[in-house]
Amino acid sequence: MEGLYEWIRNLIICICLLELCGHLVRSGDYRRYIRFYGGLVLLLLVFEPAGELFSIGDIFEEALRQAFTRESAFELQTSQEALAGLQSREIEKAYRVELERQIREIIKAHGRQSISIKITFREAAGQPSQIAGVQIVLMPVRDQLNVFAQDADSSRQQAGVEQIREELASVYGISRGSITVSVKE
Repeated sequence: MEGLYEWIRNLIICICLLELCGHLVRSGDYRRYIRFYGGLVLLLLVFEPAGELFSIGDIFEEALRQAFTRESAFELQTSQEALAGLQSREIEKAYRVELERQIREIIKAHGRQSISIKITFREAAGQPSQIAGVQIVLMPVRDQLNVFAQDADSSRQQAGVEQIREELASVYGISRGSITVSVKE
């Protein structure tokens, strides 16, 4: 009997609060929302005893717990994917920097100095980036005795360029045609 009185008291309090909120809000649009959501709350209060009788509350709590668990798992997966993307970009950046350093070392080993190195990559879904092409601009080789004299032996410069292209092609497994080496005049 005590439960019945408490249930009736909760219904009366809910109805009084809804009426009070309805009178406090002047705009007709907001009154509609208050009446709609207040009606839902009132409906839940009316059917509360039936829910307790048939253990609907336990079923609702279990469904709610599962929904929160699914949402938490989804958020965890999303953050893991974002972290993997960030990690992948950082690894890719470090790979590019190391690749440029290695190419500068190869050029230096041939007694030349680079002005710029541009590496292009071929992106494939689910696979690591592969080198698609390399563009290198070298400093010209000057005669050590006379800095202002033109290098009469352009075939020597061309042979050095071809050696660099050949080594890059063999080391990185790319075609010689995708390697462009030019000498700045």
